[in-house]
Amino acid sequence: MSSSTTTSSSSFAKQNLPHPLCFCEIEAQLRFSNTQNNSGRPFLSCPKYNKEGLPYCKYFKWVEGHEYKMADRPETDAEFCSKEKELKMLVNEIEKLIIDLR
Repeated sequence: MSSSTTTSSSSFAKQNLPHPLCFCEIEAQLRFSNTQNNSGRPFLSCPKYNKEGLPYCKYFKWVEGHEYKMADRPETDAEFCSKEKELKMLVNEIEKLIIDLR
């Protein structure tokens, strides 16, 4: 099972390197792996990857060396876990509200 953190390319400071095009001929998207073996490792992939129901071209390329600044990583694992917990609480609240409305 693969997992990744997605960010828009505009939110990252690039070191004057344009993102290559994926096989769909769309600018590849910079993401960060959340897998145990490659935690935090940057890679480029099709922007449609991991979007529910959208076909994607399976373009994948690890970002090597200092092509992109690692300091620009959007969140640490702890921040991600905290946000995930907060979202779960919000979902629970919404589900309770739905039940109350019925």
